[in-house]
Amino acid sequence: MTKNTLAVLLHVEQSRLATVLAALDGAATLVSVTPTTTAAAEASPPPRTPVARYHNGARNKGISGEDLVLKVLTECNGLASFTKFAEAFKAHGFAANSASPALSMACAAQKVRALGGGQYALPGTKVHLGAEATAR
Repeated sequence: MTKNTLAVLLHVEQSRLATVLAALDGAATLVSVTPTTTAAAEASPPPRTPVARYHNGARNKGISGEDLVLKVLTECNGLASFTKFAEAFKAHGFAANSASPALSMACAAQKVRALGGGQYALPGTKVHLGAEATAR
């Protein structure tokens, strides 16, 4: 059976060095002891906490839900499924379920038409309904 040897680097306060060396007596070979002032600098920095930006008590994601609904429809040639909206909302930091109330508000404001079956279109978009709705 072979022994695995590991190289260990420790930063120890000078007042505790004797205790550490006594604990290693006979169990390890001391290679070197050098003074250092960079122990704190070599330690990993504390994790960076993300800065959340808020506006009127709500987290600011850079776009409103209703504007995101219109953006998705514009990018999808005026026709999109609920799944597309949910993916876009999630990608912009919203909960995927936030797409439903945003779509409801846009439909109530007559900015979006609900076609049924989870399909939505911009008003004025001609749609051929069939196995899969397509914008024309």
